[in-house]
Amino acid sequence: KPDTVSQKKKIVQEELALLKSKNKIPSRKNNQRNISSRDQKSQHSTYNLQAMDKQGRKELGEIKENQKDFLKNREIRKENEQLQKQKATEFIRKLRKSRPKPKPKKIDEEYMHKIEAQMEERRIREEEEKEAKRQQIKARSRYSKIT
Repeated sequence: KPDTVSQKKKIVQEELALLKSKNKIPSRKNNQRNISSRDQKSQHSTYNLQAMDKQGRKELGEIKENQKDFLKNREIRKENEQLQKQKATEFIRKLRKSRPKPKPKKIDEEYMHKIEAQMEERRIREEEEKEAKRQQIKARSRYSKIT
């Protein structure tokens, strides 16, 4: 049996070292706290669960708010895109309206008569060429019959 206080301290430290080596108790403070307040430990755990639950609820609320904000932003983006498309189409319409339209050319009657005369001459020439080809073919066939 140890008589002096210093010997008692040494024995307590050795026992603590043995317990630490077995990884049962991480430190002396925790050991004293755990031994002295086992009832409080259960209270702490329920308190922690409640705190975690509150925090989880807060996080869920934040997530829901973020989702609402995201949906609002998406709707706003869609509306902005539609507005931009409408503005672009209106701008294009204005450009098309402001563009000078090609005016129909006024065709002189004299010019029309010239064109009609040229077409008539061409048709007559083509008919004459066809007739000449027919005559040549007939002449060849007669010549081949003779020989």
